Amino acid sequence: MLFAVLAIVRFTTWRALTFDLGWYSQALWIIGHGHLTARASLIGVVPLAQAESYVLYPLALLYRVAGVPGILTLQAACLASGVLPLSRFVARRGVPSYLGVFLAVAYLGYPATAGTNLFDFHPDVLVVPIFFWALQAIEEQRWGLYIAMAALAPLVKNDLAAVTIVMALPLLYKRQWGLAALTAGWGGLILVLDLHVVGPHFTRTITDWGEYSYLGGSPHQALLTLFTHPLLIWAKVTRPRGLQYLAVLLIPLLVWPVLRGLGSGVVWPAFSLMGLNLLSVDASSRVDPYFYFTVAAVPFLFWAVAEWLPKRVSPRLATAVFVLVTGLSVTTGVTVRKAFYWPAHPPVAALNLAAAKIPPTAALYGTNVTLPPLVNRTQAYEVSAPQNLAKPLPHAWLLLTTWNAPWQINEGSLVHYALTDPVWTVRFHQGNVWLFQAKG
Repeated sequence: MLFAVLAIVRFTTWRALTFDLGWYSQALWIIGHGHLTARASLIGVVPLAQAESYVLYPLALLYRVAGVPGILTLQAACLASGVLPLSRFVARRGVPSYLGVFLAVAYLGYPATAGTNLFDFHPDVLVVPIFFWALQAIEEQRWGLYIAMAALAPLVKNDLAAVTIVMALPLLYKRQWGLAALTAGWGGLILVLDLHVVGPHFTRTITDWGEYSYLGGSPHQALLTLFTHPLLIWAKVTRPRGLQYLAVLLIPLLVWPVLRGLGSGVVWPAFSLMGLNLLSVDASSRVDPYFYFTVAAVPFLFWAVAEWLPKRVSPRLATAVFVLVTGLSVTTGVTVRKAFYWPAHPPVAALNLAAAKIPPTAALYGTNVTLPPLVNRTQAYEVSAPQNLAKPLPHAWLLLTTWNAPWQINEGSLVHYALTDPVWTVRFHQGNVWLFQAKG
């Protein structure tokens, strides 16, 4: 409930971002209104072509009924649901129940968990309960449940299809040869479908491949480059951003329990995803331990910690370790990312007044800050430079704010351009909020 309330308050107080919550909202709105293969104007591609996320289609049904609060509540529920299989696993192993409580709280305060919840919406979160229950099914040898979870995981996003392939390793450790082959085969089949059929059909390119283009023009060329130049991996891991990424993720888990998970195979899927993030270009937000790119690794990391928890331990020692682990997770996130996730004093009242004047079906231009609550329309466009405003659609609206958000471009130049260009007319102005309309 806390996760959901925080996410919804962040959205309703204009702290959300266009490229994440905004574009997913528009994509779900478009699909929910029957335009299954229409382009989303905010990114200019068919929603399915954005990382081949097939789960957008059932999510669109929820969005049509419950809107943004619905998907943010679902995201919070998916993230919080990891507590259930973790607690069940701890109880099954005979570990003291208070250690299970400690582990659950540490999980909820973990940078990639809490950070993902506050960073708008991403369908990646749906894989968190899927991976947790897949691990639970392996532990309890409930193979029907495992097959169902493994079948769903690659459908969430294309990089999670790759992680599904690596999920075969824990099964190999348990000598489940057939299930391991089935898992790797299914993940590989969906990945090939994503990269060579669905994506190219809509966009003719691989989504976000620019982050890895230094390795080659395709995944195959990238693998060949890494095979012939293995020190590239070491160079990416040991760069400052890479070391910081690993430190923030592993130190709160005391490092050793995670490394110990290599012996059971349980952390190999996590390391595969973390490795994919580490190999991205230097400026990539993938190498940020608080972003959603890492959330799919969290179930495997915490499962390794649950495997490590001792059955007999001094309560005082356990409490001290818990305070250390949770403290490192929460305080690091609060001190490092607070201004980004929860910037202070947005002009909520003025933005709400301006938004109320915009017709619900009109074409709308705006920025990373001003568009998220208003994208349920076919024509919404993010502008980042004055030249984007030179030839607007007839009667289009433009909402700008010069409020100094941490992620914001200098919107003063946009306001100045709109004020001096005769195409745009001021319709509302209060404080640092400006609303313009284009001439017909």
